[in-house]
Amino acid sequence: MNLKPPAAHYARCADTIARRLRVLDTIASGATYLDAELTALHVSRIVEVIASAAVCVAGNAHSPSGDRGTQDAARLLTDLHKQHLLVLPKAEDISRSTDPGFALVVSGAQVRDLGVADLKQAYRASTEFLGETSPEAMEGEHLRRALADLRTWAMRLRGWLWNHAMFLEDQALIVQMGMLGTESFIATLRKDAVN
Repeated sequence: MNLKPPAAHYARCADTIARRLRVLDTIASGATYLDAELTALHVSRIVEVIASAAVCVAGNAHSPSGDRGTQDAARLLTDLHKQHLLVLPKAEDISRSTDPGFALVVSGAQVRDLGVADLKQAYRASTEFLGETSPEAMEGEHLRRALADLRTWAMRLRGWLWNHAMFLEDQALIVQMGMLGTESFIATLRKDAVN
């Protein structure tokens, strides 16, 4: 598949996100500080990759003010959103078509979409946990609540990104992350009018 630069960068970002989601699946269901720390690390990195992809999709000419290497993901997402340049993936359901003229049916699943506020909240929860100055003090109910919150964000990110579409300026991609025993794929979309 011959993808143009923003789409090619997005495909690499989607692959990175898929790998991190797979790692999240391997983290034990225990309630240790290490489980929470690993979950927080991968949640924060997924949001950072989403922000990086959003900057690329917006184009270097529209990059938020300042050196983007010095800004955190929440700031990048906020800046792009304020400039009306933020393009986020859209959750999709993919199923086999019953129409012989089509192989697949892709339909929106907006209930699983995350917005800027959601991403900022996930990023804040994960980075605050990672910035804990006294990790040994985090135990009991406090640790259980933090871990439950982080796992909720991990599940919401997975639900949003497992099957999604990314609509770029002149190209649209459908992405299937290849989890739960299914194959991964990224394909360009073409909209056909059906009468």
